[in-house]
Amino acid sequence: MRKHAIGCSLVLSLIFLVYAVGTGGFVALAAEQQNMEEQEFKIDENGLCPELEKRIVTLLNEKLTKRQVVGKDGKEKKRKPLKVKRVLREAARARAKEMFDNEYLGSWRANGDSWQTIFDEEKYALKNSKDLGEFPRYKYSSGYDVNMMTAEEVVDAFENERTSVDDRYNCIGVGFYGETEDGSYLTFVDVIFARL
Repeated sequence: MRKHAIGCSLVLSLIFLVYAVGTGGFVALAAEQQNMEEQEFKIDENGLCPELEKRIVTLLNEKLTKRQVVGKDGKEKKRKPLKVKRVLREAARARAKEMFDNEYLGSWRANGDSWQTIFDEEKYALKNSKDLGEFPRYKYSSGYDVNMMTAEEVVDAFENERTSVDDRYNCIGVGFYGETEDGSYLTFVDVIFARL
């Protein structure tokens, strides 16, 4: 009887230990995820924030890959994540800076041309581009709410205004430009989608 009780006690202790370690692991994982979401990214000396750009892509792809799409064969399958293309990212950065420098937000250039004319410039030349889409955002914050734009704000705004990424698009480029002065932030983000 005593051996049986010791055996049960040992089994219960082992179960508790596994549960505690497992729960601790889940708690640590949740805390790490929350820290990443709340992480304050810094603007570098060139007005860029590559970490924020990557976070936006990660969040968009997390949401996209949960969706089902109909393939060419008529069967449903998971949506593939968007691939980051350097040329799209560089064009998006140039667009974000252009809007910052000229103090406007919109899908046109400072000279009134369509935003897509940026790809007429040699360094942003695209080959075999079939579809293009743009989603620009900006945020000015000062006073009591001195916070830089977050990736979550960009993705939430996108979902509120556009519902989801068009299934035609398979590539993405995210560009950030911003400055902080006298305790305030002015930040622009441009997201460019393409089918390449």
